[in-house]
Amino acid sequence: MRHASTGSVAAMILMAGASLAPTESVKVGDKAPPLNIERLLQAPGNDAADWGKLEGRVVVLEFWATWCTPCVKEIPRLNDLVERFRDRVQFISITDEQEPAIKQFLRHRPIKGWIGLDTDRSAFEAYGVQSIPVTVIVQRDGRMAARTRPERINASLLQDVIEGKELHPADDDVGAGAQDPRMAKALAMIERMRSGASNESDSDADSRSDSDQPPLVKALIRPAFKRGWSAMTGDTWFEVHDESLRRILAFAYEKNGLNTIPIRKLPMEDHIDGPDSVLNERYDVIVKVSSGRGEHRAALMRAALEASFDIEKQPRPEDVYVLKIPDGAKPELEEAVSTGPPSFLSEPGRLLIIGVDADRFCSELGDIIRKPVIDGTGVTGPYVWDLKYEAENPLSIVPAVRKQIGFELVMEKRLVDSIIVKGKAATAVDGD
Repeated sequence: MRHASTGSVAAMILMAGASLAPTESVKVGDKAPPLNIERLLQAPGNDAADWGKLEGRVVVLEFWATWCTPCVKEIPRLNDLVERFRDRVQFISITDEQEPAIKQFLRHRPIKGWIGLDTDRSAFEAYGVQSIPVTVIVQRDGRMAARTRPERINASLLQDVIEGKELHPADDDVGAGAQDPRMAKALAMIERMRSGASNESDSDADSRSDSDQPPLVKALIRPAFKRGWSAMTGDTWFEVHDESLRRILAFAYEKNGLNTIPIRKLPMEDHIDGPDSVLNERYDVIVKVSSGRGEHRAALMRAALEASFDIEKQPRPEDVYVLKIPDGAKPELEEAVSTGPPSFLSEPGRLLIIGVDADRFCSELGDIIRKPVIDGTGVTGPYVWDLKYEAENPLSIVPAVRKQIGFELVMEKRLVDSIIVKGKAATAVDGD
């Protein structure tokens, strides 16, 4: 299971908490813990999120946030289920965000069930929710029937719970994704970060000097220490293991390339030339900067690469797309209301990004249409960018931008840097 884009490992880190699995104290078949929700929105005046008053009804608890792209994606489908099961199932969407942000969000994206405000996270903790989205189904006798994800909730499943049928084990799937080694490593790092420990990897500890003090800045490039690809990114750090030099260069030189880690081919890879014998060699790269200096990650990584390899940048004219606001148009963009981290969901036919500016949106567009996309709008605020296009025709995203967002993508000739690699440093440095 992935809590994010089908094409981005970094989004796992942005979306996940310390663990995907519930705590040992709560499991399917147990009596549902008290909700202790501070405030209910959209509920009739005499109703409350209290199991005594909800007795006899099937209840769907949806743990979510306005910044969570998988959560937001499922809202329309869950709304349909709310309408279909209005008299038999009570839906409660539980968030730890503040009421003003939720009300602003609802103006753009209505939620038809009740909304529970859990700003002290007592309900999250009671149900062992440490990552979102998580969906808990409580049967009519007050016991937990399933703990799953919103995309697995459908009319057939709810009808089975209403009729008291036993659900198959596959219906309780939260935590299965922890078997993905990339997710497991990401979650281990998140655990260290949440506990206040250093986010250094095991390989960092092995290569650190005798000093107990971590470095303020670090850039490490070395031949792959061991087989097994993994990659992670954060506000002040980026690391990738057992990756080809070609893709490492693409991460470093592509605009916003260190902010997400697509599994698919990066557009910048088409602008990297050199001997395959050099570009296909595999390396580990770790780049870290001091707190609040995250914008310097890419420059530090490029400097380290240019110190390690014979690299030349050659600007070449190329057709690119430029994102523009049509003359006379005043697009009404959806503001991102949360202070949560940026969140990305990219899958065939759908691009949903929450909490980024137009420049970052352009980077994601470029990944899809396989050409550089340059921001010409100057839009800087964090917004919600939501596009649907024809999955089998990525270029259909061009008219979709005009129709669904009110911007336009215009083809222009621009100079684009190509990276030429002529060779690598003859010897490694001594020590760390």
